[in-house]
Amino acid sequence: MNHSKFFCITILAFLLLGLNSWYSGQSTLSEDHSPISIEGNDALATFIATEGLTGEGTFASPYIIENFNIDASFGGGIRGNAIEIRSTDAYLIIRDCTIEDGRANWAANDGIYLSNVKNVEISHNEIINNICGIELENSNNTVISGNTVNNNEVGGISLSFSNANTLFQNTVSNNDWGSGISLSWSNNNILSGNTAGTNDAEGIYLGSSSNNTLTENIANNNGYDGIFLSSSSYNTLSGNMASYNSESGLQMQDSPNTTLSGNTANDNNEYGIYLSQSSNSRLSENIAIRNHYKGIYLGSSSNNLLSRNTANDNYDDGICLGSSSNNILSGNTANDNYDDGIYLSSSSNNILSGNTVNDNGNGIYLSSESSTNTIYFNHIYGNTDNQGYEEDDCIDNRWDNGTTGNFWEDDYLTNYPSASNDGTFWDTPYEISGDGSGIDRFPLVGSITTTDTTTTATTTDDIDSDTPGFSLLVAISVGIFLFLRKRKRRRNEIIL
Repeated sequence: MNHSKFFCITILAFLLLGLNSWYSGQSTLSEDHSPISIEGNDALATFIATEGLTGEGTFASPYIIENFNIDASFGGGIRGNAIEIRSTDAYLIIRDCTIEDGRANWAANDGIYLSNVKNVEISHNEIINNICGIELENSNNTVISGNTVNNNEVGGISLSFSNANTLFQNTVSNNDWGSGISLSWSNNNILSGNTAGTNDAEGIYLGSSSNNTLTENIANNNGYDGIFLSSSSYNTLSGNMASYNSESGLQMQDSPNTTLSGNTANDNNEYGIYLSQSSNSRLSENIAIRNHYKGIYLGSSSNNLLSRNTANDNYDDGICLGSSSNNILSGNTANDNYDDGIYLSSSSNNILSGNTVNDNGNGIYLSSESSTNTIYFNHIYGNTDNQGYEEDDCIDNRWDNGTTGNFWEDDYLTNYPSASNDGTFWDTPYEISGDGSGIDRFPLVGSITTTDTTTTATTTDDIDSDTPGFSLLVAISVGIFLFLRKRKRRRNEIIL
């Protein structure tokens, strides 16, 4: 072996050994330990020294609690939890611990409980069969990563009144009664790459929580919704998968200014994506197919933008607006739905443009006093019952924008066999089916190119990302993870 190759291999070996030492600390052997209860920085420093653990509680040298096996049925502290830490801001890592049975033998203890704490990292722990797996109250700037949190009674990971935390690549499954991951009154948090499935309630729940970012999480097969937002605003959900849930994939109630992009919500027992009383939101490039009710539903929700979404093969409607006005639907695909491609009920002043609506029961259907809507530049063809339908109480709808109508494909010549055209428009207006007075005055001769006709977008507040300095590698890992995932693939109601 030549000297240069030997030198490179030697350097690489030292780097790998250093990385392993950084991650594993001084010990790789687990040991049984009684429950841990700490309040204040002084008590934490004393515990570290007494136990012979490493670290100085600083950014460069955090305290490390690791490789403990704790039977949580014999909990300690004020609340009797396996690891309970209160009122500290020293830098601390809790890792590679096994914590279990906090609900055994009539006990009611959490796995890890933090109250009024900052600068803690909880990583690669196995937390099973407790009351709550990991619970944070009034705790900020923590990182929770790579943990397995399963079979806990009232939820997996719970944050309340806790801000600027990062939850990354945790597995949170089979938790009873509560959600896999829940945030209550908690803002500016990042949830990325977590798997929250087969929980009794929601996979991920946000209540009264704003300016959070949920990216590339998997929330499948949950007892309620995959991801549920209640009274939460200015949140961003991108690239998440929420499928096979007992209720809806993604549900927003009273949660305005939400950004949903690139999410997949398929095969849910109710809706794919459901917005109720949620306005000023943007939904783009989401996929909602094969849901047992509607693909995408807006109820009492106004001033939203839906663009380039796919809502196909649903057992009811592809996209439905109920009592929802002043929305823009642009460049969406709603094909092969059992009922309607796009259905409006009691919804007015909406713009439908550049959508593809093929092979449904009805193409675009207006009912229940849906009025003054503008519908143009859509591709509407091959729908079984009607291409467009307007009930008699729907007035002043425009099936063109004054210069351009819709492309009705072969259905136009079936209805108007003697019509002629100038290469762009047919000379005979297309009458909309139903008892209304709808008419397309400028039906198109040729196919259309789907475009997003909007130029405005909902903006969100800047997100505070003041995470612990000693967890910089975790933050970098999140960025690398998202970048590689994005490069690897681009994701392909009730009527009020």
